[in-house]
Amino acid sequence: MTPAYPVKSCKFWRDHLGPWARMRAVKKPSLVWTVPGTHSGDTVVLSRYGDRLSQCWKMLGGFGNGEAEFQRANTGMCLAVKGASKKVNTSLVLYPCLSKTRELFKVYYNSETDKAMFQNVNSNLCIEAKGGLVSGHRLVQAKCSSYGNWQSWRRTNP
Repeated sequence: MTPAYPVKSCKFWRDHLGPWARMRAVKKPSLVWTVPGTHSGDTVVLSRYGDRLSQCWKMLGGFGNGEAEFQRANTGMCLAVKGASKKVNTSLVLYPCLSKTRELFKVYYNSETDKAMFQNVNSNLCIEAKGGLVSGHRLVQAKCSSYGNWQSWRRTNP
């Protein structure tokens, strides 16, 4: 039997392989975390949602203290701060899922607004779209701001 949608879609992975989802910008929901490549060091950027595996993430928990890591579909790679840097504007990249502090993020979720901020455990900086919510802009770490529209994310089903 042929699946109703492509095997290389996030929807297929969610329906058949568990809680895979897209991570989208709250203020611009058409933009999602995307990694076109599948190799360690590939940069995470924002792009328009297209139900591709490059835009499909699983939030893995169980680390305690509200910490989680984000695994990219079909890679065995996780979201990480490049070089485990503690500097502002350091890019977020794919890195092997080893549950190290460069890959762990504290989750700050506001149930009233249904949005979240993610703070890296190692640097205490938050995930932000560098230069604003524009397709092609890379994700970096920046000082956390509760007013930061560029730091507000929502996990949604494909």
